[in-house]
Amino acid sequence: MKKAIYIFLSLLLCSCAVTKKVPVTHRHTVEVKNASIKLQTGSDAYTLRLGMQAVVDSACVISVQPIAGIEMVQVRAMQDSVTIIDRTGKRFARVGYDLLTQLAGRKIRYKEIEGIVTGAHLKNNQQQIQTQLEMKGHKVDITITYPRIDLDQPLRLRPERTEGYQMLSAQDIDQMLNR
Repeated sequence: MKKAIYIFLSLLLCSCAVTKKVPVTHRHTVEVKNASIKLQTGSDAYTLRLGMQAVVDSACVISVQPIAGIEMVQVRAMQDSVTIIDRTGKRFARVGYDLLTQLAGRKIRYKEIEGIVTGAHLKNNQQQIQTQLEMKGHKVDITITYPRIDLDQPLRLRPERTEGYQMLSAQDIDQMLNR
């Protein structure tokens, strides 16, 4: 779950260095298939596949799939909260934006998550963003690649499905990050 939280915060903070935004608010749905995120920390490097969907001004779903389309982590952002589901550990956390702001050390809002999912932060014909994150003494270089962004496609967001999963508290999350 610690890795899931780092991945999620990495996704959130990718938009922090971007100043120009491409307007996508006139679109209702956005789907990004086969995107990838590369995390580089010192000698360790991870490249994971992402699937992202958004219903603009309503909900965003980010699915992290390390191999063969098997979902490892799902991040589901709504206007009032974010749910992080760790499929491998059968755990989940539902947190408000105030806790995310505290963990990230800067203001986090729904629109930032939506901007990452919709590609609103991409400039011109750019297909990738790069940034660096420092959290809890660890520096991470992050690259997200968007091969294609489909707009106004019919979407059906899957239900959350957390039955049988352990719900983590804010204290549990804080303890995991401080290990």
